Amino acid sequence: MIKIKKEKDTDLGVTVEGGIDSVLGGKVIVTEVWDGGLAHRHGGLYKGDQIMNCNGRTMLDIKLARAQEILREEMKAAGDSLTLVIAVAPPKAYEDEVTYF
Repeated sequence: MIKIKKEKDTDLGVTVEGGIDSVLGGKVIVTEVWDGGLAHRHGGLYKGDQIMNCNGRTMLDIKLARAQEILREEMKAAGDSLTLVIAVAPPKAYEDEVTYF
């Protein structure tokens, strides 16, 4: 679990993909962490991590559009922080997911 302090007029700074209608089987995965965003400055959220929960709201088995909406709503909601439950992606030493045989 990570807790990211909110700052006025600053985005979380992540791109997510997945959702129930994707090949990721209902998982919401961080595909990019943008330089200068709150997630980048916090340092605890990485490309490949799965977001499972956002401020007590499930991010499992929902559509991607709904997951994005939850993240936006929770960034605008009252409170000074965003709490994310994540499944950490295993470290890898390569950029490409494709394996050649």
